[in-house]
Amino acid sequence: MVSIVVGILFALLGVSFVTLAAMGATGSVPPNYWFGYRLPSVAASRSAWARGHRAAAIPSLLGGVSCLLGAAGLVFFSSTDDEIAAWALASAFALLFFTTIGAFTAHHAARRTS
Repeated sequence: MVSIVVGILFALLGVSFVTLAAMGATGSVPPNYWFGYRLPSVAASRSAWARGHRAAAIPSLLGGVSCLLGAAGLVFFSSTDDEIAAWALASAFALLFFTTIGAFTAHHAARRTS
């Protein structure tokens, strides 16, 4: 039961990152306080915001896919507490890694705009 609940949470997180990647790639992420990479360099202007999110689309997509794969692993392939912890930690680490890469990519792309 725990693996299903945690799997659903990771699936929702994965869908939100895949959505961010799709919106970022098309430049349709409007500047806001809730969704996206809110770094000072990215928030400097609308063009920096669009360029930063466009540049971070691939790492965001990879982070979302890693969460979706982790969710599938949690729901379908974990039966013990150790397996649940391993899938959850691996997914969280992958998301953190790709989010960090996305933030660096967005920052550098936005700085080139200014």
